[in-house]
Amino acid sequence: LHLTQGPPNQLSLLIQGSAKEATFLGDGILCTGNPIRRMEIVPLDATGSGSTTGSMVGKGGVSPGETHYYQQWYRDPGPGSPCGMQSNLTNGLIVRWK
Repeated sequence: LHLTQGPPNQLSLLIQGSAKEATFLGDGILCTGNPIRRMEIVPLDATGSGSTTGSMVGKGGVSPGETHYYQQWYRDPGPGSPCGMQSNLTNGLIVRWK
């Protein structure tokens, strides 16, 4: 997965969930539900972009026919943090594995 338009030079965490949720977390809404798996830490570069490097299938333990929900959770320090919570989330991504 590739993330763009994040805060420059921050760390992000790819998370995988097995259910769809809507829970407030930091300045955003966590759309992935339990069980949640922390997949990979992704550093964002000076433009706020970063990509995963590992296998989502291997790290996520997914099987054909399963549906999983993914998001990046990232640090958002300073005045750019919309609600002042210092972290935010990307939009959610739904993947149905074939």
